[in-house]
Amino acid sequence: MDDENITLWNCEAYTQPSSMEIIENIIHAGTAKMATMFSLFGVLAITIVLFIDVSIFRFRHAVNWKRTKCSIWFLSIFPVLMSFAVMGLFMPRTLGIAKFCIVFYFAVGLKNFFHLMLDYYGGRRRLVEAFNEQPVVSANPFPCCFICCCCNQPMTNHRVKILEGTVNQVVYIYPVCYFIQTVLAAEISPPTANLSLAFFAFEFIVAFSSLTCLYGCVVIAKASLVSLQQFRLRGKYICIQLLLLFITLQDVTLDVLQGANVIPCSFPYPNRKRAFVLQLYLLVFELFVIGVIAWYMFRQPDDESEVEPSSALYSTDSKVAQKIREEEEYERKKKHSIDKYDFSDPPYYINKTLTSSITSL
Repeated sequence: MDDENITLWNCEAYTQPSSMEIIENIIHAGTAKMATMFSLFGVLAITIVLFIDVSIFRFRHAVNWKRTKCSIWFLSIFPVLMSFAVMGLFMPRTLGIAKFCIVFYFAVGLKNFFHLMLDYYGGRRRLVEAFNEQPVVSANPFPCCFICCCCNQPMTNHRVKILEGTVNQVVYIYPVCYFIQTVLAAEISPPTANLSLAFFAFEFIVAFSSLTCLYGCVVIAKASLVSLQQFRLRGKYICIQLLLLFITLQDVTLDVLQGANVIPCSFPYPNRKRAFVLQLYLLVFELFVIGVIAWYMFRQPDDESEVEPSSALYSTDSKVAQKIREEEEYERKKKHSIDKYDFSDPPYYINKTLTSSITSL
């Protein structure tokens, strides 16, 4: 490898190499490096095929268009985010754009997943009715719900809107924070101590925003694991938790480790932004594994499924409750009719038999 290429692989170089230079360096690095990097395209191709397959399946079995739309939006997270990750790895000059697009599209997918859970119930009002005054949500918002010792309160329409806001805020917080980071990184070179401090502050805001979003999803999903089990919510919820962990908290952790000089500047290839390059590489395979799980969970028709929460057993509008009340009323009347007559009075039955016989004649 010539001196020019050696300079391009230098971790201290502030100028990012072009895509052609990256490919040339990968080819000259040997078979192992080529297999490490070009295998990403194979994983991306499989993910796109799985997304097309599950999308066709959802459209063919679509009964509720809103559920289908939210499902497709959520499932598109895997091929779209993986495409941006591969773009950032092979075009390092677009790392800032790739990071911005990844977090923004992921935020949109989170919003659609929350709306999908609401639509399983039939909207905010039906969700409140389904929980039927059960104490499922904290009276204080995040993070006060962990600091203050307080009991859970019943779900109300106002609290549903608050939970929806805790999820929707990532659509605005993520892009704004990463957009400012991208602009500061482009304008201030080489980075200073103040810039590193500002980046740490933005990473803290993103981490806090992620935990707040996770709280909103946890409240609804945890209370719905039984009532929405026919929609396989547990598996879908595990997918969203893993996505939130790998896309946001893993990124923050790698940035902190890079600041402490723990991450070596070697894998997948030497780069000044080695933490984010490593994040993109890991993210491709993490998205593939989670995408396979999501493909299995969503490739089953559930649009015709109906919600019958356990709390609905005591609801005045529930078919189950109505049937139970009818059976109890029947048993009560039956018992009352048996106690009403005195079987020790033979003349009554004799007279009744005679009267029935005469009537039949």
